Amino acid sequence: IMNAVCNDLPQLFYHGGYRVSYSSTNTGYVVKIIYEICLMEVSLRVGDKIINATTTYNASTVANCWNQLQSVLNGLSFDDSNRYNFLRDVHDYLCNSIIYPDFDSEFYVADCHDAYGALVSGYAVCQGYAEAFKLICDKYKIPCIYIAGTANGGGHGWNAVQMDDGKWYFLDITWDDQTDSMYPRIYDDFFLVGSNTKDT
Repeated sequence: IMNAVCNDLPQLFYHGGYRVSYSSTNTGYVVKIIYEICLMEVSLRVGDKIINATTTYNASTVANCWNQLQSVLNGLSFDDSNRYNFLRDVHDYLCNSIIYPDFDSEFYVADCHDAYGALVSGYAVCQGYAEAFKLICDKYKIPCIYIAGTANGGGHGWNAVQMDDGKWYFLDITWDDQTDSMYPRIYDDFFLVGSNTKDT
């Protein structure tokens, strides 16, 4: 349930997991359940390198980060003449404003897995891209979901969004963002694609 909640609410960027404990009687009845939210704390080691990137969210940090995130969201403006143009605008904005972190360097951003890292810090992995996209869609009341799955043998995150025709289409903004590559450009190979679209 909590995984579903966090996937549906990218504003819970500070949520670092949870612990559930319970006790039961000898008849098997559960008499007490304790649910505790763990705030995010990240420390990273890449290969033999220790990366100086630790983010610990406490109540005041969460409030400060949320205010920064709201400030960015409130400052954004997109072409709202129709849903397609709006989503294209958001897609291109995220591609142009987010940098995928270099895991081989000594510079790495601990909050790159969430919407805060994507929109405020400007660094994100696939989860951050997708959560930022969902957060913007939520603000403008566009039905959108975050999808956690696998791609190329590893974990991956992307989105599905509902268009005016009532049908749902996929977006993978991470894979469309090649602005940091040797031949920088924004692709649309994974912009509003159907379930039968093949990766060429």
